[in-house]
Amino acid sequence: MSHLDQAEKLMAINNESQLGYAALELRLAIEKHVYEKLAYFAKRHGEKLLYEKWQPNKAIKVLCQLEPHADQSYSLSMAPETEQGKPGTNFMKLGQHEALGASWITKHYNKLGSFLHLQAKSQSQKEVPLGYLQEVVAELRRVGTSNLITSIAETIHFECSVCENKIVCCTQALPDLEEVICTSMNCNATFIPQKNEEGWGLKLNANDFECPECGKVRPVLSSELQIGARITCTNCRERYVIAGNTWQIAKEPAKT
Repeated sequence: MSHLDQAEKLMAINNESQLGYAALELRLAIEKHVYEKLAYFAKRHGEKLLYEKWQPNKAIKVLCQLEPHADQSYSLSMAPETEQGKPGTNFMKLGQHEALGASWITKHYNKLGSFLHLQAKSQSQKEVPLGYLQEVVAELRRVGTSNLITSIAETIHFECSVCENKIVCCTQALPDLEEVICTSMNCNATFIPQKNEEGWGLKLNANDFECPECGKVRPVLSSELQIGARITCTNCRERYVIAGNTWQIAKEPAKT
C-alpha cells in the first residue's frame, strides 16, 4: 500500500490520533514524489542530487536550479514540419507532466510536519484538520496522473578542474545560479558561472596558495579554507596548516 493510500485509509477512520498518522504518511508521499524526480534527473546531473540535500523542500530547490521546469506542470506536443524550418500545425500530444511546485512542497511539507510534534506550551499535538488533509491528498492524486517526464533543456558540459568529472549544466538555469557544484560525490569543488562573448564558462571557486618553501602556486578550494585545514604543496610536498585569519580593509572610493 502506498503512503497516499495508507493516509486515505487512516483519514477514513476520522480519529484525531489516526489523522496525525495520516499527516505523517502524506509527508512521506511528498518525499517520495521529490525523490523519484531526483532519481530521474540524477542520470544527467549525478547522484549528488540524491544525497546532498535530503529534505525534499531543499532538494527540489536544488533540482530547479538545474532543471527549471522540474516543478511545473505542462503538456508536450509535437508536429512534423510542413517543410524544413517551418513548424506544422498537426500536433500530437505526447503526454502530460504533473508536478508539485517548489513553494507548495515547502509550505505543506513544513505544515504537515507541524502536526507531528508536541507544542512547547500546551505539550500536546496540534489538531489535524481533516479538510486540509483532503486538499493535500487531491494534489498528490493529481500529480499521480502524470505520464511524462522529460529532460530536453539545452545543456552544456564542463570538466571539473579538480577531479576531471564531467559537469552538465542547463543553459536556462545558469543565469540564476550563484554557483555550480561538481556532481562527483568525492569532490568538493564549486564553480562560479561567468558569461563572456564566447558563451558560458565556470570559474573555480578557489584561492591561490603560494608555497613559502618552493614558490609553487596551487589553488585551494574556498570551501576548504578554515582554521585547522591542512595544505600540501604539490611540488615539494611540504605540509602546512591554516592557523588563523587575516583581514584587510580598504577605504571605499567616493561616489561620482
